[in-house]
Amino acid sequence: FGHGVAGSITEDAYFALMARSRGVRFKWVDAFMYEQSPFTLRDYVRQRSRWLAGLLHVCSAGAIALRLRLILIFMTSVWVLLPLTYIAILMWSLADAPSAAFMRVVSTLRFCSTWYYLLGFYLTYRLRDGVGRYFSLLYLQLLFMPMFGLIEAWAVVYTAINLKTVMNGFHVVVKEQKA
Repeated sequence: FGHGVAGSITEDAYFALMARSRGVRFKWVDAFMYEQSPFTLRDYVRQRSRWLAGLLHVCSAGAIALRLRLILIFMTSVWVLLPLTYIAILMWSLADAPSAAFMRVVSTLRFCSTWYYLLGFYLTYRLRDGVGRYFSLLYLQLLFMPMFGLIEAWAVVYTAINLKTVMNGFHVVVKEQKA
């Protein structure tokens, strides 16, 4: 905790940017990391909320040069604004189409969000691991992307509603069940 709140919730992002600001160079490590996911949707949303709060702290960390935080700020902003895309869909289905300017913003957010999902998929999976497996997983990723987006939007709304608690607290996600 020697780096304060900014370096304690999403410490991986914080320390990567701190190291980069000190000239440390990174390369992609082509490896798999296995971890246990949260068991409940509630814990999953809380985990995403905690990560969002941590990234917001890193985005505002003055100890890291702004030029190094800009991409993170942009990507986190897209995440924070994700609920707007669902509001636009709801508005469009219940009333007249939203303004063209609003739809351009929403389209840009959806494009960026989709790009991040697909980039994550590309960096995680390889054709050499099996063409059938690769395209099956890609299909499932695309099929469930709207549902994942809704859960991400829920995490953003949860964070906004509980901002003081989330930004100053630390929720430990239960990942083990006693037999």
